[in-house]
Amino acid sequence: MPWARASSLDRHLECPAASHLPRLDRGKWEPGYLTQGLFVAPVVAVEERDSFAADWGTAMHAAKANSSEAQDPFLTWVDPHREILWPTRLGLHEVAVSYDCRTGEVTTFQGTKDETDKWKTSRGPDSVTGSCDWWARLPTGEPWIDDLKTGWKEPLVVTPQTLFYLMCRMKEANRGTEDPWTTGRVSITHWPRAKEPTEPTRSGLWRQVTDTALLAFEGELKTAWVRAAGSNPEPRPGAHCLYCPSASVCDRANG
Repeated sequence: MPWARASSLDRHLECPAASHLPRLDRGKWEPGYLTQGLFVAPVVAVEERDSFAADWGTAMHAAKANSSEAQDPFLTWVDPHREILWPTRLGLHEVAVSYDCRTGEVTTFQGTKDETDKWKTSRGPDSVTGSCDWWARLPTGEPWIDDLKTGWKEPLVVTPQTLFYLMCRMKEANRGTEDPWTTGRVSITHWPRAKEPTEPTRSGLWRQVTDTALLAFEGELKTAWVRAAGSNPEPRPGAHCLYCPSASVCDRANG
């Protein structure tokens, strides 16, 4: 089993305990589901919490990739935008990625959801895994990753998750070349949840990241991996506690 997922790297990089405490099933999400301690989910207005709302993110990702699981109304919404936002000639949708913190090796995989989940689970304890929404190059050839976000709030562009995917994308793009790229691009496509057709936004949600910054990030990642392989469960509370699956069993988070 991998020691971390890309989507949870914010916790692993900040809190040693994130790699050691049991990860508990939080059940169905609802406002304020973390009811203990200092870190309580913000209460937001959620109307008619039906399956449409609960499955929004999954359905939008399937429609973006035009996968066999995609369905209307999501396909109808996404179809006019897909080729504009994610040109087929430039990249691939939903690429599973594994980074070995011991060797620095990057491997990728594409398959059905079940095949991808099985592949990620099969990676070793030195690995970080995730699924990159868009694995591509810009027309200039510069490595590019895009992350689809479907939350109500405008997302951050540069996060541990997006840095991880870009680091892996750069490593693959530069493998075996004598003229490596020294920069890569991160973009975020924001498509907020709604009951009616909505428009995606990407303007202003671009960043260019240097290989120096990615090398520093890789160093942080390896430090966290070494810490995870040891026995240092010291909790470090912070914003990452908000959705932590270990919050209910963490003494520090519960005061």
